Amino acid sequence: MAERVPINEALALEQVDGDRDFLKEMLQEFVQLTSEQLPQLVEAIAAGNSDEVRSLAHSIKGAAANLCVEKMAADAKTLEYMGRDHNLQGADELVAALRKEMAVLTSYMAGL
Repeated sequence: MAERVPINEALALEQVDGDRDFLKEMLQEFVQLTSEQLPQLVEAIAAGNSDEVRSLAHSIKGAAANLCVEKMAADAKTLEYMGRDHNLQGADELVAALRKEMAVLTSYMAGL
């Protein structure tokens, strides 16, 4: 069974005028930045810092959406709204989902 593709590849390639190398470079930068943000997100959740959760999730959501990494964008959006609403119940599960999606994305990028 083929591994799930974590991005809307057709749309992502359209946005970079078909430049697969540039898309891979942008995805690598996204993975690096998000890898730095996820531990900060865990700390903010543990501290109950809703504003920081909202801010970090907003950043991840925007970058993921721009790169057509749709599931990550959706999960980060949910987390952003949780921070906005000062309700972090279940936030740890969303961070776990983001980490899982990062692993899928990293594996996918190896084949680009």
